[in-house]
Amino acid sequence: MKQPTHIPKRLAIPASGECPDFGTVARLALNCALLGMQVCVMCFTQEVLDRWTGYSHPALSGIMLLDVLDCNRATLSDWKKMLQAHSLDLLVLHGATNELQARRLAVRYVTALVDAAAADMVVLA
Repeated sequence: MKQPTHIPKRLAIPASGECPDFGTVARLALNCALLGMQVCVMCFTQEVLDRWTGYSHPALSGIMLLDVLDCNRATLSDWKKMLQAHSLDLLVLHGATNELQARRLAVRYVTALVDAAAADMVVLA
């Protein structure tokens, strides 16, 4: 019997000094969920969370494969456990890029989340 091959996690990082806008990230997450992929968006700032909670799109009604979470609601240890326990197709760390560039977020925190994620693709946005 042929053993399944392990597909390594893919990481999408914006070019230095760049960051995708909200619409681009939202379309990516929404399209993936519409295709049947399990998507988790972790919001790193209140502004990003407010945009997601206020985001309205006709295709959003009834989509059960898109979770939007507030990173400030749990500890790194809690998030790592959650990410390890859930198989995701796409994990979006939304707001992480700006927070890293402003030095309000530690690289090792983001690295720990990426390492813990049981996701095929991780997007830093």
